[in-house]
Parts: sequence; structure tokens; C-alpha cells
Amino acid sequence: MWSEKVLKIIPALLFLFLILEIFELVLIINGMNKIEKLEAQLKENLETTKTIANILSEHLNGMEHFQDKKKHK
Repeated sequence: MWSEKVLKIIPALLFLFLILEIFELVLIINGMNKIEKLEAQLKENLETTKTIANILSEHLNGMEHFQDKKKHK
């Protein structure tokens, strides 16, 4: 049937696959942490962009109001 050498190799192979899976999980977790940091930075950049757009819009409205005053003089 199965030789003794093959039966001795099976636990070693299972152990190596276990170590490989643990290593893979560690890499996945590290990647997820990096992605979460990038998402946080992206959200912060989006908020900053939104603030800048609002300020520019207010400035544009102020300039239009100023030009309307000039035309009425």
C-alpha cells in the first residue's frame, strides 16, 4: 500500500502548507492595512478638495456681485 517514506512526508508537507497559508494571511492583512490608510488619505483629500471648491465658488459669487455693482454706476 503506502510506503513508510510517503507517510512520513505527508505531515511535513501539511506543515509547510500551513506555514505558507499563515504567511499569505499576514501579507493580506498588511495589504489591507495599507489600503485602509490610503482610503483615509483619499477621504481627507476629498474633503480638502470640497472645501477649496466651496471657497472658490464663494469667491466667484463675490466677484460677480462686484462686477454687477460696477455696471450700475
